Amino acid sequence: MKGKYQAAFLVPAETLKFLGEDGWEFESENNVPENIKDFLTDVLALEFLKVDLGIAYYVNDIIQASLFYDEDEENIEHVYFQIYNDKIEVLKSAFLVSEFYGSLDLFVPNE
Repeated sequence: MKGKYQAAFLVPAETLKFLGEDGWEFESENNVPENIKDFLTDVLALEFLKVDLGIAYYVNDIIQASLFYDEDEENIEHVYFQIYNDKIEVLKSAFLVSEFYGSLDLFVPNE
């Protein structure tokens, strides 16, 4: 996937979000639940691609999701999405009816 995309993040509710030197940064006492992978594969129809340097990648034709793990690679700290073809509503709609609505925050910069 190449070209213009919109960024979005799934982070634990009440996460501190700030724009740092290297992009968006997050601070939270909580983690994203492991079963977020089921949401990615079953609801968004993403396919697992690979794990590289503590980041797991899932993709389909319009969305790439990157799961960022902590330093021990045991807990998911946040999920970074790149959404292509102006399809951000696909992610928003799926999230609003998911079991994660309320416990996670779908953060879309500039909205």
